[in-house]
Amino acid sequence: MIIKMRLKKLLQEHNLYKRGIMQIMAKDLGLHRQTISKMFNDEIGTISTGTLSKICSWLIENDVPAKSLPAALFGRGRGKLWQEFAEKEKCNCFIGEYHEPREREVLWKWLSRSDTTALGFFAQQLSTPQEDNVSTPGLFFEYIPFHYPLQSYDVRQEPLAQDIQRSGKIFQKMLSDKNTSSILIGSQRVNYLLEHFVANLFKCTPFASAAQLQVPWFTVYRESDHMVPSCFGGKIRPGGGKECSMPGLHYINERGKWVAFPWHLHEQDGGVVIIVRDNEKDTMSMAVFGFGGLTTEAIARATVLQEEKFIEPQWETGSREIGVFICLVKYQVDHLPGEPEETVTPTNTEIIPMKEKVLKQFLL
Repeated sequence: MIIKMRLKKLLQEHNLYKRGIMQIMAKDLGLHRQTISKMFNDEIGTISTGTLSKICSWLIENDVPAKSLPAALFGRGRGKLWQEFAEKEKCNCFIGEYHEPREREVLWKWLSRSDTTALGFFAQQLSTPQEDNVSTPGLFFEYIPFHYPLQSYDVRQEPLAQDIQRSGKIFQKMLSDKNTSSILIGSQRVNYLLEHFVANLFKCTPFASAAQLQVPWFTVYRESDHMVPSCFGGKIRPGGGKECSMPGLHYINERGKWVAFPWHLHEQDGGVVIIVRDNEKDTMSMAVFGFGGLTTEAIARATVLQEEKFIEPQWETGSREIGVFICLVKYQVDHLPGEPEETVTPTNTEIIPMKEKVLKQFLL
């Protein structure tokens, strides 16, 4: 989200916009005409409280209601990243749907609260009316079912094969779309579409435990995790090293060395954002996932509050532009008076763009 200066629109709404108005305001307020021009064109970077006070006083003297100021001078709009998504004809958002089986039937279906909160951030960015009639795409949600037996962390082969086949068909449909944006939410353990997406990007086999590293990051599972076979996840990171079995996010840094960002409950966790623009198909895809669900939610929030850090791609090949962003999240625990449960909130999300030379090594 970005804040927009709507001085020109406010003058139009109150019949104050006329020929020479910028010169008149500059003279009355003792400001340079270029400063007024930048405000009119929403090109001013910062505005001092003194200048803002002068403008509000001038507007009140010209019959703009005082109670509407200074709020009426500002609007909100999408930044560059989210505007790119909004300019497509439609946006498909994909989220995992838990299916708890009993014998051969599905007993319960549910969605992750953190994943749906992340979905809410994205839906708000794409569906909220913007200043200047900025386009809003058709917004569609699709659930990716997967079997999740609560009694066991092991993955049974028959239901897994069904889930892979079903998610694979959805992925092929996603690949065939044009003038569309796609957002994948949640890790490969809860959104099987992500496994297809990463495997396709890095030309490896989906849902096949990696004997060697084919992706420049890896999530080492905890003993309590659903043990979904993955080309970029498992109980031990291939390649060895003293940290290879440490649960959490592992990634290759700019020096080509593996770095572990271990998962610590309510203290820290990591995740990844992948953005792919295909200029030939006129599509844009983004995957947002944390090691844990709370981290998926925190990273989703970061794509809104720190979106300028996710804009530039690190690697261009053919018609595609690819960006991979490592996200390291720190948390704090608050014990609020009268509340039975502690509150865990992210305090900092560090965003590290993966370097071109690292991506080049794995994408070629």
